[in-house]
Amino acid sequence: DHGASLQIDAERLCLWAFSQGAVHSLRTVLRQTPAYIRCLVCYYGLMSIMNPKYFPWAIEEKELAADFSPVYHLLQENASEVAPMFIAKAGKDHAFLNEALDEFCYVASLLNIPLTFMNHPTGQHCFDMVNDDARTREIIQATLAFLASHLEQ
Repeated sequence: DHGASLQIDAERLCLWAFSQGAVHSLRTVLRQTPAYIRCLVCYYGLMSIMNPKYFPWAIEEKELAADFSPVYHLLQENASEVAPMFIAKAGKDHAFLNEALDEFCYVASLLNIPLTFMNHPTGQHCFDMVNDDARTREIIQATLAFLASHLEQ
């Protein structure tokens, strides 16, 4: 609604989520991807809270766990309507994050959704802020190229 005043093209947007932000933002846009969302980027995102190994309450609250799990919504969505995605993984991150992220990427691949995946094998959670190294710079550079290619006029 405020694209002109913000000097952005409101018809060409990217949703970029980090960490736990994925359970809120990606799950929402994956329910039905609006046409103006041209691409999705997620760094070290929490893609599922359905695994009772890490979320014991998910056994009793299956519907709630599914509702807040981007991977669940990916499975419900028409794959042809999902915007291209760029996923970055921090190899030294928490197991519950990386396992869910791996599952999400696997499902996206099975559904033949355009997916760019980059792993930072020695990256910590928030590697883009805490790991000042060549791999971090490579991932950030690739992310910016991904954004440019999907948001260009």
